[in-house]
Parts: sequence; structure tokens; C-alpha cells
Amino acid sequence: MSSYEGVALCISARDGLKIAAGGICQKGFASYWRQRFQELEQMGLHPAYDVYDVDLMLAQALASLSTDSLLLAGASAYAPGLAKTAGLSTGGVLGDPRQQSSSAADDCQQLPQGFAMYTAAGGPGLAAIADFATLRELAHRGKEDFLYFGGKNWQSLLRQYQVDTGILVLDGTGMGTGCLSVFCQDYLETILIEKAV
Repeated sequence: MSSYEGVALCISARDGLKIAAGGICQKGFASYWRQRFQELEQMGLHPAYDVYDVDLMLAQALASLSTDSLLLAGASAYAPGLAKTAGLSTGGVLGDPRQQSSSAADDCQQLPQGFAMYTAAGGPGLAAIADFATLRELAHRGKEDFLYFGGKNWQSLLRQYQVDTGILVLDGTGMGTGCLSVFCQDYLETILIEKAV
């Protein structure tokens, strides 16, 4: 039996910002975190935001909510003012919300509580209880599945790689499909980012 729970929800914030946010928390705290993540509804983006600002503001917002019961947090956001820039990909953050945020480095790192994380600039990002080689391969296969098949094979991929607790994030702004997928034992919640056309 897992000592963790997962939570994921879609939030409509100010300035037309759509956010999928969630996390892995200690058992018994899922309801609490569902309510805490609702506070992101107050988030807005100032008019001069750019590619870097979107991720930084998301990371700072998650950090401001964070307590010790939240082990991993992730978010994917659709920022409408940036959506039409060709080749742009932004609006995805992932990690331990209590650690200092940094840009994705196309690398793996160890996190507390037995979690590890793989992130690549432009996505994907995957944090889970898994070894580095598994994380890297599963992250890229997951990204391909969401881009080309709408995520219909994601649950099968998790079973195939025997990874049962973690978060996958794909950037919500720019090219491709943005998403947040939180999975923990029998819980799997995936939110695709709806983009205005």
C-alpha cells in the first residue's frame, strides 16, 4: 500500500490563463491539496511576460503554496498571448516545490523520498520513483503518445515500465499538446490543455 496520494485539477486563472496543476502528497492530504491548488485561480500574468516569465511565475506560485506534505508538484499552463509565436514551447514546471527552480537541463536528478526527475527544455518532464534510464525513456515515449495519440497508450506505458507514482508534464503553450498527468498506484488523472484556436 502506498504512503502517497495524487491530485490533479484544471484551473481557470486571470488573464485567460488555463492551468493544469497537481502533485504527489503524503497520504491523507489529497483533499487539502485539491483546495490549495485552487488558489492558483488568483494567478495572472503581467502584460510584458515572455517565455521565461511563464515558467518562473508558475514555479514561484507552486512554491508559495508548498508545505512539507507536498512531495512533488507540476503544472502546465496555456498563456494565450504567447500561443501564436512559431516554435515556442513554454508553460511547464515540475519538481520538488521547496527546492530552488531552474531551467530544464535535459538531464536526470535525484529528488527526496526516493523520487527522481528527468526534464528537457521544451518538455517532457517526468518525476517518479524510477531509475534514470527508465525516466528518460518513459518521458519521451509519453510525450510521443500525447502528441500523436492523445495519450491513449499512457496507462499501458506506465504498466510496461512498472512506474506507478509520479507526474508527467508537457508544456501548455506553443507547439504540441500540453498536459499534466498525475499517477499514484490506482489513481491516474490526466488533464490535456485546451488551447483557443
